[in-house]
Amino acid sequence: MSETRKQILELAKTTDVSALGIRQLARQLGVHPQTAKYHKEWLISRGLLKKTGTFRASRVDESLLGEANLVTIPYLGAANCGPATRMAGAEPAGEISVSSRLLKRAGSLDSLFAVKADGTSMNQAHLYGENIDDGDFVIVDSGREPKKGDYVVATVNNLANIKKFLPEQDSEGNLSRIALVSESTEEYEPIFIHPEDESEGLIAGVALQVLKRVQ
Repeated sequence: MSETRKQILELAKTTDVSALGIRQLARQLGVHPQTAKYHKEWLISRGLLKKTGTFRASRVDESLLGEANLVTIPYLGAANCGPATRMAGAEPAGEISVSSRLLKRAGSLDSLFAVKADGTSMNQAHLYGENIDDGDFVIVDSGREPKKGDYVVATVNNLANIKKFLPEQDSEGNLSRIALVSESTEEYEPIFIHPEDESEGLIAGVALQVLKRVQ
């Protein structure tokens, strides 16, 4: 179970979490409001967090926690691997369950999310020995700073893309622009973004691994 969910359950022993506003809960947990909302609703949907009235603490059904070695990761929908035509919202579209033994990760589970590759523009990528084919799940870490050569999920004009991250420097060694590049058997034009232009190009996270689609 993720650290954020454990924090919510611990808080629920003394506070009616169900009566807290999302922003208030997020401040107490030290996380983004969308993160707090997602994990709170997940606990309620599983019966781990129960509403018991405005002035009474929510009860935690600890007998349901178990010791299962499955990690639940929010799934944000499709991310384009072709021309930038597929939109992806920040709200989770669902979730996938993955054995922790299958995850190549470092850091907190709370920063992980998954997208499904849509298209062929990354079918020559090499992410820990795996290419990224249409229909594959890609596990992404939103808390990791991208480095040159990383594969990232970038939102450009609200369109989600899986691309290779290639920062470029000017003659004085200053970061001048970032190229988001496809790696494919077909030819796709790169996307160029300014390092400070977050309204046009936002790196949502660094791709950690590929979970190949079921054949």
